[in-house]
Amino acid sequence: MSILDEDKIDIISINNEVANLYICDHLEWTGNEDEDNKHALLLQSKIETYINAYETGYLFKIQPETKGKKVVFIIISKYCLNTKGIWFVSQARKWLQASKFSEIRLTFEWSDYREYNL
Repeated sequence: MSILDEDKIDIISINNEVANLYICDHLEWTGNEDEDNKHALLLQSKIETYINAYETGYLFKIQPETKGKKVVFIIISKYCLNTKGIWFVSQARKWLQASKFSEIRLTFEWSDYREYNL
């Protein structure tokens, strides 16, 4: 699954008292305004899918072990954030904190995967 599968939860992992829901983002923040806006809209749609799964109880139906756990949405990205990406993640966090979903945390992780020919 990936950010392009807007209606799917990519990965769920459970660690102790935390249910981690991963959003797998393989798209680059290019600096092109149109492309970065589309990227942000894809992330927004994906986050909304995750919120809907949480709010409706669908998350607990497909993964019963998540019930009663703290929920963290983790955007794991192949590429680092540019200014637009930083702004988007910051706004999404603020929105979650101010909403009825304030118990949900949103984090971002970036892994610089490079292939080396040794």
